[in-house]
Amino acid sequence: MTTLLPATSPTTSLARFSWMAVVAAALAGCGGGSDDPPLQDVALLAGDWQSQGCTVIGSKLSQRGLLRLVRQDATRFTQSYGTVTHANGDCTGTGTVQLLPPDTATPLAVRSTASTGSLAVFWAHWTQDSAASTPYGRWALQGDFMCPVFYAVVAAIFPAPPPPPPHTSYDLEAAARQTDEMLQRRACYTRVPA
Repeated sequence: MTTLLPATSPTTSLARFSWMAVVAAALAGCGGGSDDPPLQDVALLAGDWQSQGCTVIGSKLSQRGLLRLVRQDATRFTQSYGTVTHANGDCTGTGTVQLLPPDTATPLAVRSTASTGSLAVFWAHWTQDSAASTPYGRWALQGDFMCPVFYAVVAAIFPAPPPPPPHTSYDLEAAARQTDEMLQRRACYTRVPA
């Protein structure tokens, strides 16, 4: 059996083809799933980070706060607290790392990430919390600096959380602005020299 199709002009066929190409390109961008970009690997955060601020205890003793971030997999890590202690009064030279006991490490899961040209931001939750809950905190990397903000701890120790709605915890613009402010106040962390 032969099926006859109505005759069309070359212009009509070209127009249909162009329209189909536009639709195909639009659908290809969907990827068949979520439009969310893949999460960045927490390997960028891994390591020992010391606070920029120095606490002088005496002429022969000073300390910097320490965060140790240990990658468990691409989206999970643990965070431990401690100090880098120096045998001088200005936190210079090689220091001694002292950590709180391992059972005090905080297990976290990254549920969202974002980036700009110079900033990589990770939002993480307690591992048992869902992505719909308020994050435990945010870690922003800019150059050689990491600027964490913890939403669930005393504001006297760490900067206050972002403003209430319409801003959200995941507001990249607010994260960038707060990171800039923290860098100006020297309230961020740098990697502990090897």
